[in-house]
Amino acid sequence: MYGHGRFSQFGVLGTAFGQSIGVVGASVINTNDLMNLNVPPANVSLDSLGAGSGIGVFGKSGSGIGVHGDSDSNTGVDSRSNSNIGVYGESETKEGVYGFTQSGVGVRGGTAFGSDTCRAASFRGPVDLGGHVDVFGFTVVTGNTQFKIDHPLDPENKYLLHNCVESAEMKNVYDGTVRLDEDGAAWVYLPEWFEVLNQDFRYQLTAVGGAAPDLHIADEISENGFRVAGGREEMKVCWQVTGCRKDPEP
Repeated sequence: MYGHGRFSQFGVLGTAFGQSIGVVGASVINTNDLMNLNVPPANVSLDSLGAGSGIGVFGKSGSGIGVHGDSDSNTGVDSRSNSNIGVYGESETKEGVYGFTQSGVGVRGGTAFGSDTCRAASFRGPVDLGGHVDVFGFTVVTGNTQFKIDHPLDPENKYLLHNCVESAEMKNVYDGTVRLDEDGAAWVYLPEWFEVLNQDFRYQLTAVGGAAPDLHIADEISENGFRVAGGREEMKVCWQVTGCRKDPEP
């Protein structure tokens, strides 16, 4: 499938009503398989076309959008390739691939379940994220990892760049403050899921307002709590606990 447009016109335009598909693009093994494209698009199967190893959809633009898909209730761009690229978009000054949705997913990438070689998405260069990010497990292989956030004193015009704290272990960090009782001790209570998620605990204690040479962990973490002792009554103590994440076996 090839389309060429001039003077801001469309190279290829597909329109469909109901549950049909406006434009279908496929990479096939031989030209005989092209005859199957005479089947109405809603019934076309890439398996029946003998999908090859080419590119399902390719879009390139010098100043506009390489591939643009827009759908109110279904998929804006849907493409599949057995061994190459499902959707590829390239643009010199704008978006290579652009996805937008009002109720679903703008752009979705997936891999075979349990695969260590496939990647749902791969980025080279800066990535801007607006909104929250749900992460279910990831591996960072680049050098320095930073987060760009709004500057609290001038959020409209400035940013802060914060670096990630890295560790050789999957470490979680928790901290807080506690006031000691008349015995110079106090219990610190952690979330009810703490021991289910963490193991191999480490502790740090800092006395505020004076020295406390006898300050110590009197009881280690058990039933999601630990006890501090060895200080003075009403002393404020800052505490920090780290734990290594113990994920369930896949």
